[in-house]
Amino acid sequence: MDFQGFQNNLPVIITVIVVALLLLLSWLSYRGYDTISGLSKFFLSSLRASALLILYFLFLNPFFKTEKTIEKPSKIAFFLDDSESTSITKGEYAGSESYLKLLNKIERRKPSNVSLNYFGFSSNIEPIKRDSLALNKPATNLSEVVSYINSLEAYNSAVIISDGIITYGKNPVIEARNSLIPIYTIGIGDTTKVRDLALLNITTNSTGFSNTKHVATIDLSQYGFEGKTISISLFKDDIELQTRELVLSSKKEIESVTFEISLNEPGLNQYIVVIEPIEGEWITSNNKTSFSIDVLDSKTRILHIANSVHPDIKTIRSILAADENFELTSYDFLGKSTSSITDATNFDLVIIHGFPSPTIFTNLGLDIDTLPTLFINLPHTSKIDYNTSFVLVEDLSQQLIKANLYFIGENRNHPILDNIEEVDFTRLAPVYTRTRTKLSKPDATTLISAQLQGVNLSSPLLSLIERGNIRRSELHAFGWYKMFLSNNSNEREFVTVLINNIVSWTATDPDNRLLKIGTSNNTYTVVENPIINASLINENGSIESNATINLTLDSEEATTKTYTLSNIGNGLYKLNLPALPSGKYNYEATAIKEGRSIESQQGAFLVIESSSELANTTRNDEILRGISERSNGLFHPFDDDFSIWDDLKNQNLLGTTTSVEESYLFPVKHVFWFILVLILLASEWMFRKRFSLP
Repeated sequence: MDFQGFQNNLPVIITVIVVALLLLLSWLSYRGYDTISGLSKFFLSSLRASALLILYFLFLNPFFKTEKTIEKPSKIAFFLDDSESTSITKGEYAGSESYLKLLNKIERRKPSNVSLNYFGFSSNIEPIKRDSLALNKPATNLSEVVSYINSLEAYNSAVIISDGIITYGKNPVIEARNSLIPIYTIGIGDTTKVRDLALLNITTNSTGFSNTKHVATIDLSQYGFEGKTISISLFKDDIELQTRELVLSSKKEIESVTFEISLNEPGLNQYIVVIEPIEGEWITSNNKTSFSIDVLDSKTRILHIANSVHPDIKTIRSILAADENFELTSYDFLGKSTSSITDATNFDLVIIHGFPSPTIFTNLGLDIDTLPTLFINLPHTSKIDYNTSFVLVEDLSQQLIKANLYFIGENRNHPILDNIEEVDFTRLAPVYTRTRTKLSKPDATTLISAQLQGVNLSSPLLSLIERGNIRRSELHAFGWYKMFLSNNSNEREFVTVLINNIVSWTATDPDNRLLKIGTSNNTYTVVENPIINASLINENGSIESNATINLTLDSEEATTKTYTLSNIGNGLYKLNLPALPSGKYNYEATAIKEGRSIESQQGAFLVIESSSELANTTRNDEILRGISERSNGLFHPFDDDFSIWDDLKNQNLLGTTTSVEESYLFPVKHVFWFILVLILLASEWMFRKRFSLP
């Protein structure tokens, strides 16, 4: 043990002076007593001085260092593939029997100076014992294994025992080049192909809209059935929706089948794809898979009120009628009603074409102040009341001009202008508007203004406003029918997309939820961890970072579990659920702060079985060899005559390493010294009493 010094900044001279003063003080405290001998004075002074000096040196915080040389054995990490495909008996590989035989061989030949740790992996990684492998996990994520190895510390090397068949995650070969230690791979399984059909992948959008067609492409693999005709069926709730016949090609091992699904029922819909088994298949458990589509109710109910006769009216109605997501009701008021409305209480949008008499809304039972509106101006209308809620633009002149469109640059990213290609507006048919206009609502926004001979007039042509959960827009121009009837397809498409976007945006209820919550996917497999994300604002519209979000999860088996989302800051919350059994799960989340419920929201997701481990049973030596080569390791098939320990020894990875371990001692942290001070002071006190000193 070596003295290293004191943890203080006091000069040495100060320490010497303090020590001298403590010794002097201890001697002077007994010098005046004539009733005791000089030896007794010295003894009592020594007791007091010792206690004071110990306390002073503890105050200076001295520390000591010791060094110890230790030898550490080589530390090797073994990662064992615990997926279902490793248990399949095929060719020379006898499933779990061959796997365990390999592990026993490795264990028997392990050098005594090696520390070996086992990790099991499938979709995740966890430390295990060698004899606890289940070989039944439905996924393999080798990329996660390589990333885990890259984060290891104090290991000399790593060994991966796997069939190399990836069913989940990224390609691990690229990640392997970042490994600081060599990775050795041992391939288990068989490389021969068998006659089999298997569903591989489903490509489709996870969301769709009711009353529309939805396309799903099914990829399947085949080997050994060239020229055979197979049947692929699509089911929903055990009802067969469609069946496709496919003649397998001798030139392709991957085939694709497309289903066009009619989406009718809003909500989370589950579909099952099944290949009808045929004679000679190696296994049939990979002939079935599931997927889901979150079907949204897309029918936007629109009431179009016309107060004049103009070609634009027919143009707008033709554009809207052609979109199956719109349910259009027309109402013409030319002094009297020319059509009737049976239900005027359930519209998502009211289009007002030409300024009408206010009695129209009264007669129809419409509370126009509470409904989203699109107001389209016409050349001949009655006097406009600019205080009306749906009027956004005020005319300052009655003179008409032919104008081109001009997009306001800072508002070019507005959703209404999405999917609108850049066009040369000077080549479009002009529209008619007034020479001078201005916004009648100060909080309205203009997306398109009028341009005359290349000069922006700042006269609004398309304006909009959003107040609370009500959106309003106004087209303050007419003559759109000329674009719609143009021989130029780009011009026709432009006006069609523009009108549809204006209608869709205006009719959409703004998302004013305080609590927004949803899953990262609609569908998970039984090996995945569902993730729920949420964001929260309070009633004042400010980010709420100090609330609690409780979530209740209900399954089809009528089991209910309660969770609390983690607060990750800035009003964001997250919940990583454990892997769940297959089925449909409904959840309800409630945000609470200081006993006050802010808001509740609901949602649903599906968990399906995964047959991906059985879709491909051919050992992938290329992947395993790539991992080893990129990390300076070696690859061996399980049936080669090799010893992993010889490989490691040849690369000097099994020798013990010598290191010097330092440790520091701080007396102030040990109670012994304080007990010693108490003993010294107590001894002084007892001897004072013995000598009858005050």
